[in-house]
Amino acid sequence: MSRGRDPLALSQVIGDVLDPFIKSAAMRINYGEKEITNGTGLRSSAVFSAPHVEIEGRDQTKLYTLEARQTVYAPGWRQNFNVRDFSAFYNLGPPVAALYFNCQKESGVGGRRFQGPS
Repeated sequence: MSRGRDPLALSQVIGDVLDPFIKSAAMRINYGEKEITNGTGLRSSAVFSAPHVEIEGRDQTKLYTLEARQTVYAPGWRQNFNVRDFSAFYNLGPPVAALYFNCQKESGVGGRRFQGPS
């Protein structure tokens, strides 16, 4: 796919979040029955459980294994999270595939607000 029509480039994920890379694997992510595509909008209740992730290379005769050399810890907070720093800290190397989605807090979460006696 040309870089000009790539959803990651059009949405400025490549450049702002990730350095340019050559896609060498296909990645599919499902939350329950919903397949996620670039730019999908989700509610927090839809991503409550872990996703099902499939990574498929171009060569069907090769199998990909995620090799864990050390424990990777989630960042302490999400503000100003930097993918490049995270990757460098854990020696992850360049990406082979990427996908992004937006998740928003659901309105009305937490029930009705107590208004007290008037």
